[in-house]
Amino acid sequence: MKVDILILNHNGRELLEECLPSICKASAASIYRPKILVVDNVSSDGSHEFIEKNYPDICFKKMKENKVLSSFNEVAQESDADIIILLNNDIKVDENFIDPLVSVFAKDQKSFMASFKTYNFDKTGLDCIWFVPRFRHGVFTAISAHKVGKEDKPGICYTFQSGMAAFNRKKFLEVGGFDDIYLPGRIEDSDLHFRAWKRGYRCYYQPESIVYHKASVSFKKVFNEKEMLALSHRNVFVFTWKNIRDPFLLFKHFVFLIPRFAYAIITFKTEIITGFFRALSMLSQVLRKRKEAKKHNFISDTKLFKLFDGKVIAF
Repeated sequence: MKVDILILNHNGRELLEECLPSICKASAASIYRPKILVVDNVSSDGSHEFIEKNYPDICFKKMKENKVLSSFNEVAQESDADIIILLNNDIKVDENFIDPLVSVFAKDQKSFMASFKTYNFDKTGLDCIWFVPRFRHGVFTAISAHKVGKEDKPGICYTFQSGMAAFNRKKFLEVGGFDDIYLPGRIEDSDLHFRAWKRGYRCYYQPESIVYHKASVSFKKVFNEKEMLALSHRNVFVFTWKNIRDPFLLFKHFVFLIPRFAYAIITFKTEIITGFFRALSMLSQVLRKRKEAKKHNFISDTKLFKLFDGKVIAF
């Protein structure tokens, strides 16, 4: 199999300097010898010059605009790899993280994605492992499993999502890649994997593959906490109106809006209300995408959520 590593970058020269050595070392250690490509979202901090000077063998793809994760879509179109491994510029990797990921796709032809075990950048604890989806009190969320159960489970198992992971490139493109309706970001990884699961594909957590992550470094440079919360709430509303089709789940979503708004007012957490009205302003676009997604609704919402209902499904 041919493998490409795509690293998303926006004004992250210092992060590249810190993280690239581990990625180059891992590429050299892999039997697949993957090509490394930096996907640059309009950086102005000398990232290109740094790569040219220090890593002349690494490809540098300059994007015309910053579409955050959606920039991967264009690069995936241009790639001829079977598997693409998507990374942020704030991720260091274990030397042997590549081959265990690729092995997942060889074992299951319906594999869409294989994710890794992620530790904090300083290696002091877990950042996230496998994810489970929940729809509680009318709200969708995806929870990192180490917060709700034991630290880990033996072997490969189902996971709902991961923004940074290995993907079957053709399936990634078939599903449509990351949806730029969520720009500048948040929840787009949940949306991508929801669409994949609904088509009958499967996503796996591979604990033998290990990386180290500086969480939300890029976002925190641009957005304060209140802005990030408002954006997250907006995109959760967009996700729900675009993707959820089960009548009972939709009923719960709208019934719980009033108590949620009341809670937001009482606690001064107005980001919920701000997010709602921002999503409402996008309703025509959301409904158009909802109509498109209907063609690929192969399994029900309820069945999808029940896959992760209190159990770990091993390979």
